[in-house]
Amino acid sequence: MLAVRVASLESDMKEVKADMKVLRTDVAELKGKVSMLPGYGGIALIVGLIVGLSTIAQVAARFIQ
Repeated sequence: MLAVRVASLESDMKEVKADMKVLRTDVAELKGKVSMLPGYGGIALIVGLIVGLSTIAQVAARFIQ
């Protein structure tokens, strides 16, 4: 009886081990993607460029009219 329960636990642990390996690769992939995202400085630069281009477009539109 005990041997059957131990065998069942061993097979379950093999499944858990396989799932952990898959999880490890998935987390590594996510870390790689997140590391490529811009930081606060990059986001501020992008927002500044968008606001600057929008302002230039609005000023140019006033002169064209």
